[in-house]
Amino acid sequence: MQFKVYYVKDMLNGYRTPAFKASDYTEVGIIEAFDAGDLFTQMNVVEGDELPVKMGIRSMSCGDVAVDMATGKAYFCAPVGWEQVTPSV
Repeated sequence: MQFKVYYVKDMLNGYRTPAFKASDYTEVGIIEAFDAGDLFTQMNVVEGDELPVKMGIRSMSCGDVAVDMATGKAYFCAPVGWEQVTPSV
């Protein structure tokens, strides 16, 4: 699967489940992963040589969004797991 990853610009909003408004996010890139759980694992730094280190970005956190490129569905990284969100204008 491919996910387009967006990081929330305002980390204080990271614990709210918003309607996904792209202007509130920074597009990180398109990442290949088995599923959203694998995406989260890939986008976090543990040993220091993971994908975020190579990309020069922070680890994925609450409030960030992953869009499934095949379905167009957007998922909000919640404090526990993922929640589907609706894109808004």
